[in-house]
Amino acid sequence: MYLHYVLDAWFESEIRLALCGEAHLIRYADDCAIGFETAADAVRVKELLTQRFAEYGLTLHPGKTRLIKFQRPAGSWSGEEALD
Repeated sequence: MYLHYVLDAWFESEIRLALCGEAHLIRYADDCAIGFETAADAVRVKELLTQRFAEYGLTLHPGKTRLIKFQRPAGSWSGEEALD
């Protein structure tokens, strides 16, 4: 319940509203992944997340916390072919 307030509720009520693009928070127990449409949103939220956790005496794991560029590989199947 504690992490729900610190992360989930905060992300929905404050962070999502201030983003330039879309974002999706996926959480399982005490782990999470957040997908962002824009790199600028990702960088800013990572900074804010560090600050938010510190306010509650929590830290992000330095070995697990990182930004990863994720995109569809060129020439990959988009799913649109199935609509023809």
